[in-house]
Amino acid sequence: MSIKIALIQVSKKHTEIIGTFIEYFINKQFEFDIFYDIENDRYTFLPYYMELFGVKFKIYHPDKLKEKIDDYDYYIYTTNSDKVRNALVNRPTRTIYITHEPHHPRQFMYKNIIVSPNLWCDHFDNNLTEYVLPVYKKYAESHGNFEKNIFGIIGAIRYHERDRDVHLLLELLHKYKRREDIQFNIYMRKKDWATISRKYPILRKNPLIKFYPGLTTDKLMVHLRRVKYILPLAKKGGWFHWQRLTGSLPLAINLNIPLITDNKLQEIYGLKGCITYESSITEVFEDACDISKDDYTDLIIDLVQYKKEKYIENRKKLDFLLLKQGQPTFDDEWLERTAC
Repeated sequence: MSIKIALIQVSKKHTEIIGTFIEYFINKQFEFDIFYDIENDRYTFLPYYMELFGVKFKIYHPDKLKEKIDDYDYYIYTTNSDKVRNALVNRPTRTIYITHEPHHPRQFMYKNIIVSPNLWCDHFDNNLTEYVLPVYKKYAESHGNFEKNIFGIIGAIRYHERDRDVHLLLELLHKYKRREDIQFNIYMRKKDWATISRKYPILRKNPLIKFYPGLTTDKLMVHLRRVKYILPLAKKGGWFHWQRLTGSLPLAINLNIPLITDNKLQEIYGLKGCITYESSITEVFEDACDISKDDYTDLIIDLVQYKKEKYIENRKKLDFLLLKQGQPTFDDEWLERTAC
């Protein structure tokens, strides 16, 4: 079946999830183009994905979509908070919207993908909404950094701390301040680091912390290959427990790096190949540091198996949304009722 798809990303965020769809399109031999303002985003994942998947895809500015809109069979908005072209509102069975936050979906969004099971909305159609964890199986390397206790923390720890809990990190810094064989690598943008380190000056002064500001995606990936574990630092009862996916999770899975995470996050996603704690990382930290090579390898094997399982699930769900036959026809009354 010959299908051509437009992946549309208007805002400068969430290009990290596009790898899941690129891998699927390549394996299904679908044609696809990407609409994104790549020239104004130094943090985009798209060049990394070109190298990883060995394909040079076309990238157009989103303004070009209007003149090319009839070239495609399906359209996927990778962030459904972006402004939707009016022409696509009138193509409900051919447009798929990806939800990252619970307040983004709108009534005209007939076909939907949610990146977390926590993102279900009441007006979603059970039969045309699928949960797709943004992972891909292409990356197969295992770095085996079990001898170096380097822990990666990726993304902003915001001032309001509704998503990540900085106190989980502060507790580790206090309890293990005399251990010389551990290091916490923090990867976030300069402005985010300035905010949180101003609130907690110990983060700037502590010798166990190494800060790497504003890395491009290619450089970030190189750095993460030195990391033994990734720490989501999910706040108990916070956003990552009930309304959002933390980007640390798919990054860890895609790079085959075990997570140290709370048991609630593990339960939500059914994670394998991770180390879990109930309320404090200190419960498992020493065992994680002193893990044997065989046990660490077993974690990676379980993680890769989990990734393959999710890849198969995702493929079936995307097949359903893109290839399902006998889809209903929408009349003018429905379009008027569900318009923006």
